[in-house]
Amino acid sequence: MKFSDRSKTYVNRGSPTTHIQHYSTEVCCKKNRNDHAERKLLQAVFKTRAKADRNGFLSKIVKEVEEDLHHNQLHSVFRAIKTLTDNTLTSSPATVHKKDGSPCSSTDETLQRWAEHFEAALNYPSGSPDQSVDNESISAVAHTGVHIDEPKLD
Repeated sequence: MKFSDRSKTYVNRGSPTTHIQHYSTEVCCKKNRNDHAERKLLQAVFKTRAKADRNGFLSKIVKEVEEDLHHNQLHSVFRAIKTLTDNTLTSSPATVHKKDGSPCSSTDETLQRWAEHFEAALNYPSGSPDQSVDNESISAVAHTGVHIDEPKLD
C-alpha cells in the first residue's frame, strides 16, 4: 500500500483512515470510473476521520507537553515544536545579484559582491568643510555645569 502523504504523522498507517483512503483511490476508481458519488462519500469520510486522527494526535502532544511543563522538563516542549513546525525543509539562501542586476553564479562572486556592498555602505567619504559650522565652533562656550568625571557609588 502506497501512502501519498507520509509527512502527516497524525495519520497512522494502520488506522481506518488510511484504509478508507486506499479503498477510495484504488478500488472504487478501478471498479467504476463514472461513480463519483461513492468516491466523494468516501473522501468525505476520509476527511472526517483524518481530522479526528489529527485532533487526537495534537491532544496527545499537548497533554504530554503540559505534564512535562509541570515538572520543568522542556525536552518534550522543544520536540513538540519541532514536530508541529515540521522543520525538515532547509531554506535556500537568497540570490545575490551583481551591480548590473545579473545573479552571482559562484560562491566567489557572491563573496566579492558582499565585500563591494559593505565597502560602499560602511566607507563614507569625509564631509565637505562648512564655514558656518566652523564659525559656530569658534564662538561656542564650554558648559561648566556638565560633569565629565567617572560616576561613583557614594
